Formats: sequence, structure tokens, C-alpha cells
Amino acid sequence: MTPMVRIAALTNYLEEARHLGLNLLQPLTRMGLSLPMLEHSEQHVPSTRVVSLLENPLGEMSGKQSL
Repeated sequence: MTPMVRIAALTNYLEEARHLGLNLLQPLTRMGLSLPMLEHSEQHVPSTRVVSLLENPLGEMSGKQSL
């Protein structure tokens, strides 16, 4: 059985990405996630998708080294 996690685990990550002006559509799609999915914080998704997204530092995506 695949370990699952609530999509709400990405809340602060997404808020910070938006603050930096990042477009997360491509990274989300690559992980099998979508923006509409994020509107349902109680939805469960495979934890590997969330971990993969979180392993990609926002600093690398934004070009800022201080993150």
C-alpha cells in the first residue's frame, strides 16, 4: 500500500513560491499534481509526489541562493 499524505502539506511551500513569483504549474504536473487538487486540503495523494516536490528547493527554481 502506498503511503499517503494530505495535500495540505504543501500549503506553506505554495505560498512561498507565489511570494517569489514562481509558476509551479510545471513542477506540479511533473509530480502528478494540479492546482485544482490543492484547493481541497483534505485530499490525500501519494507521499512520494509531495516529497519529490519538496526536495526541489525554491531557491533553485527562483534563481535565489538565499532560500
